[in-house]
Amino acid sequence: MVMMELDARNFDDVIGDRFVMVEFYAPWCTACKKFAPSYENIAEYFANREDVVIAKIDAYSEKSLSQRYDITGFPTVLYFEKGNTKPYRFKGTNVLKMVTLIEEVAGRFAKKYNTNVKFVTSWNFTTTIVDNDKHALVELYDKAHDECRKLYPVFERVASVYKNDPDILFGRVDLSRDTDRYLLEHYHVHALPAYLWFPQRTKRSKLAGRIPSIDPIIAKYSRKIQSGDTASTREDILRASSQLTTDIEIKYVDYYLAVLKKIQEKGVSFVHEEIQRVNNIIGGKVSKEKLDDMTRRGNILRHILEYTDGSTRIGIEGEVPGRKITFSNEKEEL
Repeated sequence: MVMMELDARNFDDVIGDRFVMVEFYAPWCTACKKFAPSYENIAEYFANREDVVIAKIDAYSEKSLSQRYDITGFPTVLYFEKGNTKPYRFKGTNVLKMVTLIEEVAGRFAKKYNTNVKFVTSWNFTTTIVDNDKHALVELYDKAHDECRKLYPVFERVASVYKNDPDILFGRVDLSRDTDRYLLEHYHVHALPAYLWFPQRTKRSKLAGRIPSIDPIIAKYSRKIQSGDTASTREDILRASSQLTTDIEIKYVDYYLAVLKKIQEKGVSFVHEEIQRVNNIIGGKVSKEKLDDMTRRGNILRHILEYTDGSTRIGIEGEVPGRKITFSNEKEEL
């Protein structure tokens, strides 16, 4: 079962052995009902992690547990680190922050080296890596692959050398979960482990605005988009957007949808015209905020064209953010 149901009989047996996150909810609580699908998604996301438990408790029925942890409002989320029966209270119900916290806290117990490697997921890849102002080196790995396990500590040691460098960030994505594997296609990775380098001076202008989880949708419907039929694409993007939690991603999902609607009305030629308009604005005297917005829009437009007629490439000339580098000649094909 993906979500674990806890009560007074099994609660103490579960706490302390692994990282445990628990939602205290009430059946009549409207906020709990709204949060339930997102919390279920978190449980499904970590379903294959033996070191993580996502659970919930009917606080109305389990009053003794509610009193023990001073639960006065719903939903309330507590988390217990491995080896610790004292809980920490999670503030709010932000899904992105929950996933990031679980990856970082649970991940600390799986690592031998105390480094600055951040566990990154599809939920926070854009905000943590792409939109970050630092250089970033990211390891894509699958713990089922021998070569990945062999190079895991090597990457840790490299990161430890730069631990005190404020201008470089080290990230790691565990691709053993299917929910993150679209990053392979997004960055044209065909073997693991893979190492992606995002230079500080170019990465924001290259991929800003683009949302990795939408890439497979654009690719899937590329032929339909080219013919001007974007209805199915927009429906799938709307469904995917329910998983997004950052304001910046939600804002540019709306732009994806607006562009696709215009393609439905005017054809792919609209994208060429819109790119020209955006470039003209960028080339003029505009505020920093306007330049940032136009850069993001231009990247989205080029991305759509790349999948529909191949007439343009993403971003500007120079280093390609997310370009692959290698630590070893041995790699395992996917």
